[in-house]
Amino acid sequence: MLLMLVVKAELVIQLGVLVFGAFFILLGLFLYWRQKNKNRYSFEKQNRESKNAWEFTKKNFYLLVLVIGFLFIITAIITLITK
Repeated sequence: MLLMLVVKAELVIQLGVLVFGAFFILLGLFLYWRQKNKNRYSFEKQNRESKNAWEFTKKNFYLLVLVIGFLFIITAIITLITK
C-alpha cells in the first residue's frame, strides 16, 4: 500500500513537471507572438546589435522561456519512460 502511494506521488510530480514545461512553451510562444506584432516603429530597436548578454537576453527572452519549457518536457518524458 505504501509503495503504491510513493509511485503515485512520483507520477504526479512527473506529470506536474510536464504540465509546467507545456506552460513555459505556451508562454514563450505568446511572448514571441507579442514581440512580432509590436508596432513597426521599433524595428531599429529590435534589430540593433546587442552590446552585452543582458541586452541579448531582454531581446530574445522568449527563446529562453521556450528552451526552459522544452527542457522540462524532455526531463518529464524521460523520467516517465524509465519508470
